[in-house]
This record gives sequence, structure tokens and C-alpha cells, in this order.
Amino acid sequence: MNEISPEAFDLALAACAAEPIHQLGAIQPHGAVVVFNTDEKHTIIQVSANLEHFLDCSAEAALGQSLYNCLGSAAAHKIETLLNQYKTGPSTSTLLPITRQQQCLDLNARLYQSQHYWTLELTDTTPSTEPLAERLLSLQQSLTSKEPRAPINHYFEQLTPIMRELSDYDRVIVYRFNPGQDGVVIAQSKIDLASSYMDLHCPAGDIPLQARALYTKVVVRYVANIADRPVGLIPALNPLTQLPLDMTYLSLRSLSPVHLEYLGNMGVAASLSISLLQDGELWGLMIFHHLNPKQPSTDLLKLMSFASRQISTELSALALREETQLLSKIAYFKRALLKAILIDTEELLLERLSAELMDIASATGLIIVIKGQRYTCGLTPNEIAIDGLLNWLSQQPEPEPEPEPEPEPEPEPEP
Repeated sequence: MNEISPEAFDLALAACAAEPIHQLGAIQPHGAVVVFNTDEKHTIIQVSANLEHFLDCSAEAALGQSLYNCLGSAAAHKIETLLNQYKTGPSTSTLLPITRQQQCLDLNARLYQSQHYWTLELTDTTPSTEPLAERLLSLQQSLTSKEPRAPINHYFEQLTPIMRELSDYDRVIVYRFNPGQDGVVIAQSKIDLASSYMDLHCPAGDIPLQARALYTKVVVRYVANIADRPVGLIPALNPLTQLPLDMTYLSLRSLSPVHLEYLGNMGVAASLSISLLQDGELWGLMIFHHLNPKQPSTDLLKLMSFASRQISTELSALALREETQLLSKIAYFKRALLKAILIDTEELLLERLSAELMDIASATGLIIVIKGQRYTCGLTPNEIAIDGLLNWLSQQPEPEPEPEPEPEPEPEPEP
């Protein structure tokens, strides 16, 4: 990798953070896209440039045509049924019967509404190794924590090997966001050839805010081959609005060039990720890497969507349990501290309670300064490093106290 200046690096981060990743205007080449109007004919107004690889109709010839003329009567009637069934969800899907090069076959079709227009996504069908219902049942049993009192990290340590076997990807990692929006890899399962990223810390800029917002809306995303050349839309802008297509819910959406380069630097050829939500907020990601190109089947994508929802439900329960356990530890520590402070010296008090304090903070070392006297316990830096750390801390602003909860309003007396 080339060396760049800090100024150029900051500019690159700012450009990455401002990139409209939901409007990149290109898709992955293993599928095609048709955008059509809501009029009675369902007039086609935008298509991907590779349409003729999936239909007996070129991109240029499809524009201005009705769905009926482009897809054929059987497929058009199937789409009409989908439109009538469509509610307010992000998308709906079906198998679409088409004729291509005088052969009858089915395409996977996903339909969603964007900017008052309909977007149809087409991909070839891929065979599944076993019935989806059986795989869903097996997955549901695997996603439930077998040890309710175990910490969240332990749950994911048990889960990642299961998800790697299910997905057949080379590496699965769980990436947890910290309060400062940076993150750390807390669990991993991989083949021997894949590099380890366990305990790797990443800055907040690695996953910009607009990407996090997208991950909250769309829980499964993938790229089949980072070396593939993205396919553009014809025309590039919607001819009726002069706006780029909103690809938020398009599974074929091409990835940002910055992200593709990021994956390439990791030695990854294909990637899939699912969102982990806690009470509707993005808590982390489960990321699947493959060292060779890999196109996930439709059934696998459905399994991953199911897994995201189930893990998020389990995560909320585990987080609540973990918070309850932490509050219980803090309450015990307070009682022990109040009791010991009356009878013990500072040295003896810290000796007795340091283990509990490190457990509460999930720390391996402890530094406490009382009236200029320094006490250490566990694994800590050397004295020079501690001096530098304490000097830096003394220059930081005081943290603002947590706001007190507002008192409940008193009920009005009954007349």
C-alpha cells in the first residue's frame, strides 16, 4: 500500500463518509434490474445494461416498453399478482417464469418500491442442498443461547462456528460497536488459510455513519466477487425525475469502490454481512469472508435474514441479562466498600476489592490514585507509561455526569 499524508488520509475519510452509498448507480453483474412506472402498462423507464443476459430483450429495446412486451405474459401476470399483494414491507419475491433463447426457465425476482416507482431485481436460480424449512428449524435451535447466564461474547464464540458451517464461508467474525462508534472483533471462526482478526480494534471511520444507517434498514448485504466490474443503469438517471435510483433495498447494489479496495487489502474475494440489532439500534455486525468468489443462494440469503432477526432478539435478552448482572455486581461492590472502608487501610481495602472492581470493569489491570498515592493491581504498564497516562488524563475535561431520571408525575387526586 502507498504511504499517504495525514491530510490526504483525512480528506479520504471525509469523502468516504459523504459518499451516497444508496445511490451508486451500479449493480453486481450476476443479476439485472428493471425499473418501471406505476401506470397501467407498467412502462419500463430504467434498466441495467446487462438485461439481455437475463431476458430476450436488450436494454435499449426494453426502454419505453410495457412489462408484458419485455417479460412475456406469464411473467407479467406474476408481477401483477406481486403488485396486488405488496403492502408496505421493503420487498417481496417470487420465481418468475421466462423464456430465454427458446428455453423456459425460472428467475428469482424481488420487487420493491422506490421513489414512487417499482424496481424489479432478477437473478438466476441456484440449487439448495437441503429444504429451506429444515435448515430454518435447525438454525433456530442453534441461535438460542444454551447458557443463559453466559456473557454475550461467549454466546458469539459458540455461534460463529455454527454460522461458518451453515454458510460455507472461509471466515466468520462478530464485530461489536463501542459507545464511541469504534469497534472490536469479539468472536471468530475460520479456516486455517484465513488470517485471524480476533480482538482487532477498528476506528469509527471504517464504517461511516451513512453505512450504519443503511445496515439498520437492510440486515443482509453481500458482494459475490470484488473483482467484478459493476454494471450501470440505462439511463443513469430516472428520466422522469432526473434523480439517481435509490438502491437501499436492492440486494444487487454494487459496493463502494473504497469498501471493495478495503476487502481486497484483506485478501477477501467475496463477503456477506448481517446486522445485529439491539432494541432497534445497530449493535454490531456478523461478517462472512470468502477467499474466492462466492455467490450466495437465495435460500442462504433468506436464512441470513432469519438469523439476523433471531440473533437480534436473543441479543436484546442477553444484553438485558448482562446489564442486570452488572448492576448486581455494582450493588455488591458498594456494600463491600462501605463495610471495608470503616475498618481497613487503603492498601488492605484495595487488596480485598480489586478483583471485584476489575471484574465490573472487564479489566485485566487497575490503577487507582488516592491523595497522590498510586496503587496498582493486575497487568499494568510500567511507571513511565503510567506517568504519561495520568498526565494526559489530568488535561482532559471532566466528564459530564449522567442526567438524573425525571421523577414520575404524581397522579392527580380523584374528584
